[in-house]
Amino acid sequence: MRISELPERIVSISSNARVEPTADGLRLWREDGEAIALELDGGPLYLLRREAGGWYVLPHLDGPGQLEGGSLVWSLPPEAASPAPAWRLRVPEGGALEVTAGASVRVAARAEWLELTRYAGRPRADIFGSSYILDIEDGELLTQACAAFYWDTLLPCVVERTRAVEYPAPEGYVLSTLACNYGGTYPDVDHEFQIKGRLALGSALDEDVARRMMELQCRMMREDPEGL
Repeated sequence: MRISELPERIVSISSNARVEPTADGLRLWREDGEAIALELDGGPLYLLRREAGGWYVLPHLDGPGQLEGGSLVWSLPPEAASPAPAWRLRVPEGGALEVTAGASVRVAARAEWLELTRYAGRPRADIFGSSYILDIEDGELLTQACAAFYWDTLLPCVVERTRAVEYPAPEGYVLSTLACNYGGTYPDVDHEFQIKGRLALGSALDEDVARRMMELQCRMMREDPEGL
């Protein structure tokens, strides 16, 4: 099946993809040996990748760049208050996604199919797509605030596989407010709140990040030459 009008924020789909509408998005089936190619409007990106140390998130917020190797990618509109949707892109186990960011976002999906699922501009969901609601007074407003905090603050501060990949101790690396001493790794400022928040969220990624944070904190307490 071909579609005459592409959903919002999707610029183009390669001709080797057969398009199948779903209840909340699209599924693209590869029709030849080439990767499925997709172009979307620009905005924050998050690639989820599993390695020996557990789940890792690779955030990319602006400018040119490339992410690869994961089976799940999120593409969000630039502004948190935008009515435009976020898209979760997923390929089956064994597949891989390559994402190139520039003025727009180009995706190559090396898999039999690529699934696109539509969410709010700041998804009311964790990195895996597990949705949540807060069924309390003013719950929608609080849900909106939680979503913005998760996608615009909590995930972008994890730089293990992006900006910190060449640091001497990149494992568990999260940007910190105590830049005057360490430039961003694990002093005792604010990270206890991150750990509490991540454990409350309870996703496998957030639990793995919290574990790596604590492991690196213990390492720094052992090795810090300044004794701080």
